[in-house]
Amino acid sequence: MNSDKIEVSVQADLAKSAVGLISDEIENHRAAIPSKYRKLCDRVLAGTASPREAIKLQCLACFGYCQSEMVQCNSYLCKLYRYRPYQKSVKSSTGAVQQSNRDDLSIGGS
Repeated sequence: MNSDKIEVSVQADLAKSAVGLISDEIENHRAAIPSKYRKLCDRVLAGTASPREAIKLQCLACFGYCQSEMVQCNSYLCKLYRYRPYQKSVKSSTGAVQQSNRDDLSIGGS
């Protein structure tokens, strides 16, 4: 019975250590983010950001927090590519706004 208590205690200590390491990693990551985007990061980490804001933060991180680079994104294989911020819109002849034709990435040309 005593070994069960020791095992539970060890597991609890390991869990606390893991949480501490994750907290340290998050703080280090947050510290590396330019101050302009830290509030956005905080909202994403707290779960209060919209999906659009979370995608924007991911795109910014992908391009080193350089918005002008993010605008020129051509990472077509990225799962967030169609949802990226700052896309150029194209108006059709009917006046409806559509995404750029390069977003149509059908395989085999069909």
